[in-house]
Amino acid sequence: GLSYNFVGLSRWLSNPSAIFLSIPLMLFSLQKIYYSEKPSFWYPSLALILGLNLQFEIASEIWFIPLTLLLWIFKLLPKPTVRVFFVSVGLFLLTLAPQVLFDLRHNGLIRNSIKENFTNTGPSFGYDHQLFSTRLLLYLENFTDLVAENIFFTGALAMILAFLPPLFIKNYLKKDQLIYYLFLVVPLLVLLFYIGNHGNFYKYYLIGIAPIFAIFLAKGMIEFWNTPALKIAVIIIAITFLGKNAYLHYNFFRNNLTGESH
Repeated sequence: GLSYNFVGLSRWLSNPSAIFLSIPLMLFSLQKIYYSEKPSFWYPSLALILGLNLQFEIASEIWFIPLTLLLWIFKLLPKPTVRVFFVSVGLFLLTLAPQVLFDLRHNGLIRNSIKENFTNTGPSFGYDHQLFSTRLLLYLENFTDLVAENIFFTGALAMILAFLPPLFIKNYLKKDQLIYYLFLVVPLLVLLFYIGNHGNFYKYYLIGIAPIFAIFLAKGMIEFWNTPALKIAVIIIAITFLGKNAYLHYNFFRNNLTGESH
């Protein structure tokens, strides 16, 4: 609630607002599946949330689905019973019913859009040095705005705390936390090579990543605070976060809340 950009994203066209609830619920379901001796209830819950995520925003959330399947195949998550598996698949497919009906009533509008994106405009994924660099800068801009808008030093520092410790600090993450970390980095890695949609890429594609980023940033700040030599990084992030967002919120409420930006 203190991040001005989090508040802005949560009310953007009233469309993706629920995703800031559904993503933590998805992580909670994963945790319950991982630790529960009988995860029969939580697999349908996870399937339902994965499907609902696609209603809120699809660009990053679509990659949660194959990632979940891979975690299950490689036994990082316990296998459900056959009955629970089919119930979960049924619930997931049920969440897609509105899009299917909409597509049938509008002469394949969704199907044609997907087909055009993945077949008619050239390859959807590939490596382009300039695009790769631009995408990394967009990531920096996106996560900077979540923490302290336009203060890129703070944004870079926040990204370091969120992304790098699991790669370089042994036993930094428990096994279940490693699963959450994969849900943070895998979509970002995949989208680095995404060249579809005529080369267009918008920051709202990363809305579903934002809550997971916030969780790992918080963990990074706690860990750095417990190391005296690294406390300065936490202090910088905290001061710029509070100062910048307090200023933005003050200006927002001081105005008459009129105009298209509100």
